[in-house]
Amino acid sequence: MPHPRQGGVRQPPSGASGAAAAADPLHPHRVLPLPLRPLPPHVGAWASIAMSNQQVSWWSVHEFVAPYLDAAAPAAGTPAWCALDDTDPAKWAAVLDAARHWALRVETCQAAECEASHDVSAAADWSAIARSVRHHAEFYARKPWLKRRAS
Repeated sequence: MPHPRQGGVRQPPSGASGAAAAADPLHPHRVLPLPLRPLPPHVGAWASIAMSNQQVSWWSVHEFVAPYLDAAAPAAGTPAWCALDDTDPAKWAAVLDAARHWALRVETCQAAECEASHDVSAAADWSAIARSVRHHAEFYARKPWLKRRAS
């Protein structure tokens, strides 16, 4: 079976009416409780993914994982979580909850970076600074004997 990123077959989630769980293509002895979705045909390489829009939407992730979450699930990575069987729905729910928290963290960091970039952009006349640096470099390129040197 191909890796899900390379066109794996989409399977319905476990617990869906009459649907079987998806087999994990990397670990055939495990079962994934979520559907596998292949990448679109035009995304053929990891370079394409890296060059695509990287904006993360917490709300989209929240809407997707909310039906799978179990309020009683221990936090992912805790000893109680580690003790759960790999096929336990509570273990997978904790992983989904951790993914939701990760998406929230990334989205807020992206918003902060965007705001900081606007602050930096407004902090100075960057065109004037670039002209000054270019004129300085051109001057010493034309007259290298005037450039200071350590003695």
